[in-house]
Amino acid sequence: MAQDPRRAVLFADVCDSTAIYESLGDTKALALINRLLGHLDKKIAEYGGAVVKRLGDGMVCQFSAPDAALRAACEMQTVAFNLALGNTPKLAIKVVFTYGPVIMEDADVFGDTVNVAARLVAVANPESEERKINCRRPTGDADTKFCIGERCNFARKFFGHFAVVDII
Repeated sequence: MAQDPRRAVLFADVCDSTAIYESLGDTKALALINRLLGHLDKKIAEYGGAVVKRLGDGMVCQFSAPDAALRAACEMQTVAFNLALGNTPKLAIKVVFTYGPVIMEDADVFGDTVNVAARLVAVANPESEERKINCRRPTGDADTKFCIGERCNFARKFFGHFAVVDII
């Protein structure tokens, strides 16, 4: 068991999957969601990540670097948006990631970094007018700045941790 390597832990969850199943029926809904998850798997691998586990219509992934997780998350949203075109009910995903120390056991990850990501995905709002990516810095203060390309924001306290909550 590896103690405290730093990893970006990404959670992705299909929004309103119950409505999708009710609207399309089990077989068609499962095929649509599996098609989406297959595309998401490819984006995760493309950016050097690994799927840790599937959680029904969601997934937990890990990346060695937060910038790779951010780029994958953006691409995952694009894939979901493109697959949603022309589909009823609407197909959407929530994607969040955190970065910090984890305990690795086999292919799985544990610890506070994972727990914060789970909390963030539970409160993420997929209906925002802007696509938002939620991520966490492992340490810092209110002046910690997180930038990738032109996307920047200042850290804020969230669930007892300093977090970059909205990167647009």
